[in-house]
Amino acid sequence: MIGNEMRQEARGSAGAIAIEATQLSSSELARVLNLSEPAYLRRKAKDRFSRADRSQLVRIGLVLERAQRVLGARARGMEWLKSPNRALFFSAPLALLGSKEGAQRVFALLARMEEGAFA
Repeated sequence: MIGNEMRQEARGSAGAIAIEATQLSSSELARVLNLSEPAYLRRKAKDRFSRADRSQLVRIGLVLERAQRVLGARARGMEWLKSPNRALFFSAPLALLGSKEGAQRVFALLARMEEGAFA
């Protein structure tokens, strides 16, 4: 269910896949993609990301968009993404976005927050 919701949002928001729109550093994005920073920069310069990398970048964009919507501001969404969260066993949401399952956990948490559950 969460995966379908993420795909639907991806279709409706072209800006979600733009790397620059995330305002994350190269080292942060490289870590999420499980790449070294030089490898990430080479792929970015040549736009040679694998399908899996692109999928992860879309997930990052979707989660950031949702965090902004739930928290009310881009800066608050970015801060939330980088801060340890008790509901995620004190992991920062950004650290979990490297896998589909982790992204689903983060997306589900944001959905609960949007419904009024505090996290």
